[in-house]
Amino acid sequence: MKAFILAGGFGMRMKGVVGDAPKVMLPVAGKPLLQHLVELCRTHGISDIMLSLHYRREVIRQYFGDGSSLGVNISYVEEKTPRGSGGALDEARGFLTDTFVMLNGDVMNQVNLRKLLDFHRQKGGIGTLVVHRSSHPFDSDMIETDKNQKVVRIFRPKPGEKFVNLGNAGLFVFEPGILSYVDALKDQSMEKDVIPRALQAQEPLYAYETDEYMKDIGTPERYEEVQRMFKSAQ
Repeated sequence: MKAFILAGGFGMRMKGVVGDAPKVMLPVAGKPLLQHLVELCRTHGISDIMLSLHYRREVIRQYFGDGSSLGVNISYVEEKTPRGSGGALDEARGFLTDTFVMLNGDVMNQVNLRKLLDFHRQKGGIGTLVVHRSSHPFDSDMIETDKNQKVVRIFRPKPGEKFVNLGNAGLFVFEPGILSYVDALKDQSMEKDVIPRALQAQEPLYAYETDEYMKDIGTPERYEEVQRMFKSAQ
């Protein structure tokens, strides 16, 4: 089992907080957010991890090295220019040869990855999207499912539109076949491009709903909320 973590973003909305540092290196409970995600993988038996880097990649490489200090094996893929979450997959094709967990590096989460993987195997689809109730649904990608938890569509809701609050949480499990829907020549997003292509081709993707803790740090306010949460838990 492998994990692929997106850790190359600029984090423009967080410039006032992070300065020149990579967003994924923001401290949470005394260590970088990205370290929490690496340790989450290790806790659930995933030790082969690839980090996708771009912005200030040398800072991340210097901190994590080969991962041995954390009890994992870390490798890297570096994007010369940002290509989006789907483009990052294209760069890592040689690594993604088996079932893999894909994590957004700016989302703090405590999801039980073993249970997630069990669900994915039971469903037998090409992918599983973790979904949860979003506190900010109108700037989130929402997931519509059928009664069997199969994904029907992924969309951004419009004002006044009725929908079930199941937000894409930035945590996925995919089979290597998902790479068939990644265009090797273009920048692209998982949510806007790759997943819709797979759905259009009638590939089975499923939604795994959880109330386990997940919170992105895409704004200063959300980052402060994560800090408060983990400070109170110490």
